[in-house]
Amino acid sequence: MVPLNGLRAALSSQFVYLKTPLLELFGARTLFLGAVSLSLLAGWLAWKRQRWVSKAAAVGLAMLFPFCVLTFSQALWRALPDRGQPFGNPPLAARLADARTTPRVVWIIFDEWDYRLTFLDRPKALAMPAIDRMRSESLSADHASSPTMGHGHISARLPHRTPGTTCE
Repeated sequence: MVPLNGLRAALSSQFVYLKTPLLELFGARTLFLGAVSLSLLAGWLAWKRQRWVSKAAAVGLAMLFPFCVLTFSQALWRALPDRGQPFGNPPLAARLADARTTPRVVWIIFDEWDYRLTFLDRPKALAMPAIDRMRSESLSADHASSPTMGHGHISARLPHRTPGTTCE
């Protein structure tokens, strides 16, 4: 699923309809009616053409079997111990000599965490003392821009935020 989403994100600059979700493109009612219609058609075909459906299902499963083998072999390969990969567990860095006086920065990125719901429109009955304390004791940017503002996937735009540059 991830490679397909990457392909969609890469092609979305050339094909505008790839940016738009199906619900916005067709509407919820149209998608619901289409799903119900396809389900009824599939049920009717399965009832009337049982031999044909079973043969088609067997052919489809036989065609998809190599992907199953590929997926499990990748999982086994990744489960093996360290194979000298560049992102293995390197040794820890040495302690800083002036660790008590050097300022520290922790950049917390929470995917799908809504600032408005957390701070501005939070229900009064919902207490979040740790979040409120962190906000009061640290720098809190209330006019920050999202790394994915405009277009693209977060993995494509987030590396530009690390050195503090904006990406066009």
